[in-house]
Amino acid sequence: MKIMVSFEITEDYIVEADNETEAIKKVQRIFDFKQSSQKDLLLQEKVDYYCDIEKKYTEIEGTNE
Repeated sequence: MKIMVSFEITEDYIVEADNETEAIKKVQRIFDFKQSSQKDLLLQEKVDYYCDIEKKYTEIEGTNE
């Protein structure tokens, strides 16, 4: 039997960067690592995995977080 399990996830990353391009590159490296690290387990468990990604970028000014 095959069962589809779906998750809806929103991930927000607040990144210290000099500009938007630098911030996007930093977060993209994190995202790429997460995707590649789960690939072996998905193959091992014979899981068909599909992902629909919607990227949004928002500049946060004047924060000290």
